[in-house]
Amino acid sequence: MFPLFGIRNVFGRQSGSCTGTAWTKFAASGATRSGIEIRNPDASLRLWVRRVERGAAAPAAPTGAGTDADLSIAPDATVFLAYSDTVDVYLCNSSGTSTASSYVASEVGY
Repeated sequence: MFPLFGIRNVFGRQSGSCTGTAWTKFAASGATRSGIEIRNPDASLRLWVRRVERGAAAPAAPTGAGTDADLSIAPDATVFLAYSDTVDVYLCNSSGTSTASSYVASEVGY
């Protein structure tokens, strides 16, 4: 779901990969963002998202059960998260193993 107001700026776009055994930190651009758009291009694995206060310690290793995640992005889906620049975002996949999957994320402003 996207906000009802228009996205006016795209500050940083990042393509990367993550595994199911460790959280991967989204590398923020340093811009004052209004949100993050995250796409899960994988055809079978879910992408799990964990949010923490900016500068806080990284989350503990995921258990593979999904209970460590704040939200889950379905395969081949895109979400918009209204996370400001005061939030650090971590990603991992639902494999529970070292299997890598891709993600594409953009910081946006409106």
